[in-house]
Amino acid sequence: MAAFHAMSYGGYDPGWIVGRSVFHTPMTFDRHSQKVVDLAIPICCDDFLEKVQKKLGALEGVTAVDVDRMKQKVTVKGKLKIEEILYQAQAIKSNATIWED
Repeated sequence: MAAFHAMSYGGYDPGWIVGRSVFHTPMTFDRHSQKVVDLAIPICCDDFLEKVQKKLGALEGVTAVDVDRMKQKVTVKGKLKIEEILYQAQAIKSNATIWED
């Protein structure tokens, strides 16, 4: 069969004949590009908590949004830019800031 491929297709393996994609490229996961941003956002009620999770979770590159209501702390994880996260958080609640330890 290998001789048939080399003879008929110039040495290229036409994956579509055997049922696999020629253009398949495996996805890679780069752990070092993942970031964590902690924000201080005053959360008053459950509806607002859901709004924060929905708005921040919809941003491109965000993989998780964790809210600690007792500490008034929101943790955003993913491939993201801090400026974009802070801008969106301040659009939700104007006094949102970066969490200070």
